[in-house]
Amino acid sequence: MKARAICSASRCRRTTSGPGWTSRSSPSAGSPDTAAPADPGDIARRRRSLYPFCIIGLHEGRVQAPAGREAAVARRLYIEEDLSPWAVWSSRLSLFALAVAGLSALILTTGAFEFGPALATFGAALAFAGVSILFALIAFIAIWRTGGAGLGRALRGLFLSLLLLAYPAYLAQRAFKLPPINDISTDTVNPPRFVALAPQRPPGHVAYPGGQTAQLQRAAYGDIVPLQVDLPPRNTYDVVLTLINKHKWPIAAAQAPTGPRREGTIETTARSLVMGFREDVTIRISPAGNGSRIDLRSASRVSIPDLGTNAARLRSLLEEIDEAVSNAPEPRPEPRPEDQKPAPRRTPKRS
Repeated sequence: MKARAICSASRCRRTTSGPGWTSRSSPSAGSPDTAAPADPGDIARRRRSLYPFCIIGLHEGRVQAPAGREAAVARRLYIEEDLSPWAVWSSRLSLFALAVAGLSALILTTGAFEFGPALATFGAALAFAGVSILFALIAFIAIWRTGGAGLGRALRGLFLSLLLLAYPAYLAQRAFKLPPINDISTDTVNPPRFVALAPQRPPGHVAYPGGQTAQLQRAAYGDIVPLQVDLPPRNTYDVVLTLINKHKWPIAAAQAPTGPRREGTIETTARSLVMGFREDVTIRISPAGNGSRIDLRSASRVSIPDLGTNAARLRSLLEEIDEAVSNAPEPRPEPRPEDQKPAPRRTPKRS
């Protein structure tokens, strides 16, 4: 069998029979059986143009032509050896990084472990993604120089790793613009308090910090102010409680403004969108003239900057409350005591 019979494609016949290629089965006239190796650079260029299933003996610069089952086995082994190891490990590390990041998010969402181990797990996922990007870049250089396989795996590793690093990079960019605080209130002088949720909060993070935190909040979030509505406190409380139940936030305590208590309070817990961080929210409804005043406070349970999540939650909640109160039916006016007629007294009949 001649070397050109390895592949039936005419392109391979033309390429393998060109100058610079020799074979044990078809030596050139007047030359010894063992020909001198061809130029390695020329071999690499010709190999990239061959049909994918052709087998090129680069170690001697010759075309090998195994037959039958041996040819199939050699072909499979040779293709595996052609894969760039940098591309293979880039793809593997990117998939592993995604799995580790998903595990850390699951830990934070379920609360199975403390915040520290979960954050360390997520940091390890980001480190694996960074190494995957480095391996992908090395694979691109190696494939360009040697013409090996594995470009698809290198691209997959690069894309998945960049996808994993995109959101942390966005948060890091926000961290340079936002103040390093994690407790936001509409009233920085007399903020709403946590009572029912106080045992669940970290030690030293129950009361509003005030001081520098209040100054940073007013400078960065000047639009976070109390909301004045025209509804009475009781009706406002019902609207706000319905809105909290619509969000499906677990309610730790809810006290309506009835009886001697003139203020209504609601304490609940929300979660961040991506990592599921717990952030406690307390709402205070107090009378203000003929209407009500609504104060909100949102504070994270972790001692790291919130990157604006608490302020965004209060801003969104204030807009929703304002819209819900505007669409609420007007309350019926309560009768004044002087307008109420006394009930007629019934005198028992004497037999």
